[in-house]
Amino acid sequence: FAVSAGQIIIPDAGWSTTGNLTFSATNLQDSNNDVTLAAAAANISLTNAASNRTWATSFNSLALALTGAGDFSLTDSNGLVLTSASTGGNASFTATNADLTLSADPSISGNLTLNATGIGNVILPTSGISESGNLTISANDLLDTDHAITLAAANANVTLNNAASAMVWNTSFANLMLSLTGGGSFDLIDTNELTLTSASTSGNASFTTTNADLTLSSDPAVTGNLSLITTGAGNVIIPSGGISQPAALTINANDLTDGDLNVTLAATNANIALRNAAAARTWATTFNTLDLVLTGAGDFNLTDANALTLNSISA
Repeated sequence: FAVSAGQIIIPDAGWSTTGNLTFSATNLQDSNNDVTLAAAAANISLTNAASNRTWATSFNSLALALTGAGDFSLTDSNGLVLTSASTGGNASFTATNADLTLSADPSISGNLTLNATGIGNVILPTSGISESGNLTISANDLLDTDHAITLAAANANVTLNNAASAMVWNTSFANLMLSLTGGGSFDLIDTNELTLTSASTSGNASFTTTNADLTLSSDPAVTGNLSLITTGAGNVIIPSGGISQPAALTINANDLTDGDLNVTLAATNANIALRNAAAARTWATTFNTLDLVLTGAGDFNLTDANALTLNSISA
């Protein structure tokens, strides 16, 4: 159905067809903008989607083009392949107990939310996705053809309920909230500076920033070993209360600070290398063992709460 200058108005009970569905109009509604649609494959283009809308759908695949700044929310009753999507406002896509698959990077002017409930995974294009706004992902797992993925957004909030496989993420985020349930190891390399607002993982976790600061807003809840790495001029900046890890801690950075150079650190074993330790510093630690490399002429004072084995030191 195509209407060049008008709306398509469907019954309040919705529109269902066993075949494919194509709508092209200024707007699509029943008595409001919250509609129910079912089809094998859908191709929907609306040129005046200025109002917020919520769709309950049952599609196998969807190609979507919405012009207008209205928020868009879609919940599909099964798995959904998002063939293409462009919206002028925020957009949210949910698959119910099945996979949400993106064939291409969505073109979303606002914030993008990708949800897969139950055992559903969010499956990305192999080239990844890059969003100008914020990105929220909640799913069983997140992958493309494997678990090495590329993500970019202003800020990201990612929750995975079955992160049992090892994963490597190449990212470009300003801020990240991360919650991973599952024992798989996690490795993130960000192209710029990154503020880790919160982080919870069940396995080992490594966070790296490229020639910029890595800032921790709170103490990460990492069950395994934690690595905090910056390249170039990047510093690792920890909360003023310090960080306390149940396993090993590795820090490799230009410098380590919490606002000043008097920091509190706890871990079973620590391996710390700082490339610019020119200023005096005092550390209060709880380590079993420590490997330490400090490059720079600043004085160093460490007081450990227990017995400490100093495996190696260069200062």
